[in-house]
Amino acid sequence: MSGIQDVLAKFPLGVYIVGSAHGDRINGMTAAWVSQVSFSPKMVAVAIAPERYTFDLVRKSGKFSLSLLGEDQLELAKRFGFYSGREENKFSGVDYHLIDGLPVLDDCVAWVSCEVEGSCEAGDHVLFLGRVVKAKLVDDRPVLLFRWEDYF
Repeated sequence: MSGIQDVLAKFPLGVYIVGSAHGDRINGMTAAWVSQVSFSPKMVAVAIAPERYTFDLVRKSGKFSLSLLGEDQLELAKRFGFYSGREENKFSGVDYHLIDGLPVLDDCVAWVSCEVEGSCEAGDHVLFLGRVVKAKLVDDRPVLLFRWEDYF
């Protein structure tokens, strides 16, 4: 019989870059624990570990963006997942633009910008509940699905 984590690893999840900004700093991190949680108002939730630099910027600014990656962007997902924004600007050399002061990737399937409506502890992560302020479908290519073995 397989373990609980083996089962949970099979849940289909997209891969996103969570964009954050505060003051003159921007950052992004790879996340897969993202979901729409409400139709009215349109809301999404994203789980972020408190030790991540993005966590600090989202907490301070009260907003975040999500750029949904295409299936051909695994290396970009790794770039934003394996390095700390405290040490380097992960957006350096990556085409992006700012929406409401938040970084979103130019080359993504879709993006949303959100204002934080609330948060709650969820084990070793914090769930940020974001009201979607703006959204754009950039193209309709297949999305990158998270597979544990691609990263670990």
